[in-house]
Amino acid sequence: MKRILWIILCGCLVLPVQAQASFRIYAVKGKVMVKTHDLPQWQRAELDLPLQAMDSIRIQDGGAIRIVSELQHNIYSAEVTGVFAVLDYVDIAKSKNSNRVSKGVIREIKTGRQETIASHQKKVHTMAVLGTGSRSVVNDPALQNLWLAMVANKFAWIGAQACSGQPSPTIEGVTFIRNKVDGEWSFEFENNSDKDYYINVLHINKRTNIVSLCYVLTSDEEITSCPITPSGYSACMMDVLYPDTPDDVYVLVATEREFDTEAMDNELIYHPIDKAKEDSEINVQYMW
Repeated sequence: MKRILWIILCGCLVLPVQAQASFRIYAVKGKVMVKTHDLPQWQRAELDLPLQAMDSIRIQDGGAIRIVSELQHNIYSAEVTGVFAVLDYVDIAKSKNSNRVSKGVIREIKTGRQETIASHQKKVHTMAVLGTGSRSVVNDPALQNLWLAMVANKFAWIGAQACSGQPSPTIEGVTFIRNKVDGEWSFEFENNSDKDYYINVLHINKRTNIVSLCYVLTSDEEITSCPITPSGYSACMMDVLYPDTPDDVYVLVATEREFDTEAMDNELIYHPIDKAKEDSEINVQYMW
């Protein structure tokens, strides 16, 4: 009975976030129409037009639209045609981004160069260490959820440090490269340390204090965990872009322990940076 009640309560926590989700049009081209909650007639999609989760989008051949979430300030884009609810369009975009990230990371890592690490004078290992799925951190689901919440809190605390104007720390042997593409950011990271890291990028919206993961692999993929970047390899996601505004801050985080990115991204919603506290027991390397 307790387990059933817990599932119901979890559902009640998640649904309001989705129901209240708001978006606006970030970019549009071609024949794209929208039908909103306060104007239930089809109208031409315009820049900065506010949208709610259940509003409708109609995309015709040659048309394209990019939507930005007001909560996380993530941009969603999918090359599709047809009529979609905004929330369904966002889900399609998330899935397509997940595909690009998983294939892109694996491609870049597999073709990555082997290098000699000067301090150890040895060749780094091959791709045999690449994970192909998320593994439980612990056998007890309750303890696993507790660990996930603790890491999310640490990520939020790290985000707060990045937004405070402090100088960035460094991770020995790890490089965080920012590439400007059409006025937006894409990221690249190289791991020349003597450790294998699970690397991701935190996206912090200073206006809402919300943290999210830039690279999320959904449960529809073969890989749901943060892709490992082995020692001596690099990864680059040039086709996944993020906004460049004064409200957007990005932080590279590296952990030696694997985690499910979809579960982590969902957990981060409940850990705003202004509520986070430092936890010295959670070991996360970070830089911005």
